[in-house]
Amino acid sequence: DIVPLLKSVTIWHALPISELLEECTRQCVAGQLADVEPSGDEEEQRNQLVDRLLVNEWLSAWDVKGFKAKRLGIDAAISAVAQLDAFRSLSDVELRSTWAKAGLPENFFDEDHSREEAFEALKTVLVWEMMPLAELEKDCMERGLPTTKSEESPGDGAESADDTRHAELLQRLKLDLVVSINRGKYAQRGIPMEHLSSWEVASLSHMIDQIEEMSLPSLKEWYRGTGLPDEKGLEKEELAHLLRRVTVWHALPLKGLVDECVKTGMFSVEEASARANDADRSKLMNQLLLRERFPYWEARGFPAARL
Repeated sequence: DIVPLLKSVTIWHALPISELLEECTRQCVAGQLADVEPSGDEEEQRNQLVDRLLVNEWLSAWDVKGFKAKRLGIDAAISAVAQLDAFRSLSDVELRSTWAKAGLPENFFDEDHSREEAFEALKTVLVWEMMPLAELEKDCMERGLPTTKSEESPGDGAESADDTRHAELLQRLKLDLVVSINRGKYAQRGIPMEHLSSWEVASLSHMIDQIEEMSLPSLKEWYRGTGLPDEKGLEKEELAHLLRRVTVWHALPLKGLVDECVKTGMFSVEEASARANDADRSKLMNQLLLRERFPYWEARGFPAARL
């Protein structure tokens, strides 16, 4: 890449100062020309303009590689590129340690992901860590994440508040990345990700973890509270599966709940469109709960689906 860049520098130095200024205005991002001194020394001004164009070329090249360099600025971009290069020299053990420190899921390396995929995720986190607050807010909005404060941030001044806010938005973005990385895992757990935010997906997965740790007596107590008939021979996995399903339904918006009804055959896609906005949520939940039990009751000799 250096040869074309040297050719460009030679051409820039040969341009009349007025054309060089036009080239800078056309290519450079806002703010890059702010500190160029308009002086009587044409050579000094030329050197400053060529320097800005050179910086812009580097930033553009790093943008192509996913560093969002023009949004970071030259100093932060250089640091990000250098750090990622350092990551590439790490052993597998060192890479796992760096990955964990970044707050990324450890199971990533157990699912046949490549080192290059790990570097891409680390680069994403690295760029977010170095982004100014305003740019971090833009990335949150692009991903559909909230940018409002979750609660009043502590701190003695504006700088402290900005740091706290930066950390909060960074955490939301990292959680969104983690959810994206773990899409396969969440799908296997029956979580319909298309209807939920990354925070809701992660929260729901945590609740499922808690369900899997519940004892059989606790599950039976929950089951009796549903109003369904008390049954003998209920097993832990049978009840845990049912509670997982109910927990997912509770987390879904109405449209997602209607989609679940379509999947079970409760009504057609056409009927779903009509019910999407005015369906009775509690009624749908009860119907889904009954349909979930039908196969178990049928297996025990009760023709539930025909009653």
